[in-house]
Amino acid sequence: MEIRILTLAELERAAHVIRRGYSTVAEEFKLTLANCPTNGAFLRTERLVMDFVKDEMIYGLYVDDVMQGVLQMQKTNDKVFYIKKLAVHPKFRHQGYGSALLQFAIEKSTQQGAERLELCVMEDDAALKKWILSKGFTHNGVKHNKNLPFALGKMEMLLTQKSH
Repeated sequence: MEIRILTLAELERAAHVIRRGYSTVAEEFKLTLANCPTNGAFLRTERLVMDFVKDEMIYGLYVDDVMQGVLQMQKTNDKVFYIKKLAVHPKFRHQGYGSALLQFAIEKSTQQGAERLELCVMEDDAALKKWILSKGFTHNGVKHNKNLPFALGKMEMLLTQKSH
């Protein structure tokens, strides 16, 4: 397994991995292009390219030289990084790759001087919330976005304690 920064040429494969990774949740929670067009299950490669051009960090997790996971992070400010996307192809789940991507995000954020790492999850996705909490994140409230058919659970990890 290898995790590395992606090039522009790799973004089409990354978008595919994100769509596949998010599609299982979209199916479970009945998300569609009509009711939740911004969900990763419906991600267009062009959107990822726009984020790439804005210098967002997009990494691929490779298994036997084939991308099977993606991590997308945004530097919110000097002290906060935000995980925008974390996806593992469904065929490669439950093998530690999601944990490896999350640990990679923690290490990269810490190396760049961030004090906090944030992400949002579907508040009703109990399994995902439990997994994120088990990795050292805390639940930091709920927010509602009028463009989403679900509430978002705000999660954060204080990194200052992780760097010691």
